[in-house]
Amino acid sequence: RMEKKTQPPFTAFSTEQRPLLKQKNPTFTFGQLQSLISAEWKKLSDEEKQKYKGVPVKETGPNKKTSTSTTLSSSSSTTSSAISSYSQMLERLSNRRKQAPMPKINLAPDSIFAQKKKEQYQKSNPQLNYVQILSLLKKDWLNLPESEKEEYETLAKLDKQRYDKEMETYKKENPSIEADEEEEEDAEYQSEEDNAEDDEDEEDSWEDCSGSED
Repeated sequence: RMEKKTQPPFTAFSTEQRPLLKQKNPTFTFGQLQSLISAEWKKLSDEEKQKYKGVPVKETGPNKKTSTSTTLSSSSSTTSSAISSYSQMLERLSNRRKQAPMPKINLAPDSIFAQKKKEQYQKSNPQLNYVQILSLLKKDWLNLPESEKEEYETLAKLDKQRYDKEMETYKKENPSIEADEEEEEDAEYQSEEDNAEDDEDEEDSWEDCSGSED
């Protein structure tokens, strides 16, 4: 039997964090959530990222035993169709966004701190690259006294209020884009489940093929 397939570390992290971040940011679109997830991933240390290595692909229901050729052909056809539909939807959404640019996403307190201090840190540490600067900013933010963090937390709340207000107006003026955002999120979740199911079907097909040779 072939070993269970595992998710890439970032995919496992994304799957875990998306519902949590969606709950905290209900007005965020799928694309904005992905940007937030990426930003959170970059903040993790190498040790913290180890937690997400080797997470198995999620199973989605009972395995369906079919012949190798039929299963692989069906999986390939279904996947190609899903990719085509998803690509068309993304292209349509992209074109609409170009016609009506979305409000600038609000920043978290630590992001405001980093944005404000980054240039200063780069000038003070010219020998450090971009990633090292971010690491230094993260360390200093974590060590920043709570009294000094309050300034950035206040700015973040104001920025969130600004974003929510602009997003509310944006959705009223562009109802079709909001509908596409929901369709995009549904398609992404369906794509993840389809990929997991395809992996299981393919694995079972190779098992059948291998077993038939005994």
